[in-house]
Amino acid sequence: MKAPTLSALVVLLLYVAVSAQPRTAAAEIYNMFCSLSTEEQNTLLACLATKLPQVSKAIEDLGYSISELSKQVCVEGANTFPENLLFLVGGALPHLYECFPQESEEAPQPQSEQVV
Repeated sequence: MKAPTLSALVVLLLYVAVSAQPRTAAAEIYNMFCSLSTEEQNTLLACLATKLPQVSKAIEDLGYSISELSKQVCVEGANTFPENLLFLVGGALPHLYECFPQESEEAPQPQSEQVV
């Protein structure tokens, strides 16, 4: 009798641990996005909208405006994106690197070989 109860408890704890992980990741992404300046947010959203027009349309179909999205989601007291946006935010993640400006680091120049 104790073994099935213990097994059920283990399964429940695993489920809670796994289901909490995406929410934590979503909260981290939310905090990163909302900590950007308004200009950076708008630049990022405009870039993502051009790269993912179907996601942009889906967001607008949910009643959000891409140009106002940061004002609509980064509100006091919120700690993650609205649930109806989580799937769309997740779909945009692979394209973030394309939209963040790359710091141009000066590549080291090869040194000329000296013959001794």
